[in-house]
Amino acid sequence: MPRTTVSLLLLILLYTLGAYQRNAIWLEESVLWADTISKSPHKARPLFGLGYSCLVKGKYRRAKELFQKTILIAPAYAKAHRHLGSAYRKMGLFQEAINALEDSLLYAPGSWEAYFNLANVYNQLDSHDKALQLYKRAIELNPSSAEVHNNLGTVYAQKGLSDLAITHFKRALELDADTNQVYLNLGKAYLKNGRYGNTIEEMNKLLQKNPTLSSAHYYSGNAYYLQGLQDYAIKSYKQSLSLEPTQANAHNNLGCSYYRKGLYQHALENYQRCLAIAPDHTCAHLNLSLLYKEWAKDKKKSVYHREKAFTLNPRFSQEKNINQLCVVN
Repeated sequence: MPRTTVSLLLLILLYTLGAYQRNAIWLEESVLWADTISKSPHKARPLFGLGYSCLVKGKYRRAKELFQKTILIAPAYAKAHRHLGSAYRKMGLFQEAINALEDSLLYAPGSWEAYFNLANVYNQLDSHDKALQLYKRAIELNPSSAEVHNNLGTVYAQKGLSDLAITHFKRALELDADTNQVYLNLGKAYLKNGRYGNTIEEMNKLLQKNPTLSSAHYYSGNAYYLQGLQDYAIKSYKQSLSLEPTQANAHNNLGCSYYRKGLYQHALENYQRCLAIAPDHTCAHLNLSLLYKEWAKDKKKSVYHREKAFTLNPRFSQEKNINQLCVVN
């Protein structure tokens, strides 16, 4: 058997064994806590321990019940309130999550984790100003949390404050350079800031670590496109699609690069592929409207796709110039 095959089999075996051992640990912990509860049903700590084990394993309803029992026995158990908030959030019960996390802060006002989790709930509810305030408080309490800096950067990016977003994404990477999403967030912030070379630089760093990450190729493609470097953009979009063929946005943007090069048939094919994946993709409809108007000279199809885009997003009828390509950044 070739050495490379043996090595691959060994890696698979080690990974499988590791996953088995991790699952076994959680199973043993669950059994241990359940056994302890059966012997001491009125103690808070075993109930909390089993609840946390259920939370980690995605058994949110059961976790909620166990945290509630914990709180009945020990009303001031701040961690139980905090993790009850996490369970509610995972269940989509956001107001209940807010209530539980605020209760947690009553008993542990210095808990950065509670502020962080509460900020996450408000951010998920698109209450970005409230989330911003809470993330800032979490950072005051724990300046060395990469996760808080990343999420704070995300809120700044959502508010269009790309300079502040970049600052926090860079700090998150200084604290933890192993998180793919932070590189992606930083690259997107540079895009919004018009710093396309910086986007490409960050994506290249990420691709050195993880060459099969389709989204890194995609954002590189966007940076090349916005610089007018369509050959490089096409190459990046194709690499992204070779790894993840069902990316509607990548097909749309690839179509725009082809359009810029005058390769209209290729542009048409990619817009159509985009709509096959996402029939309500507004940008693809706008781009097809322009393509049919300028190249195919098919007024009926052009009007159809323009009206479809305006129906999907009425703001485009006032805000979007229908004589410009629509690229998804």
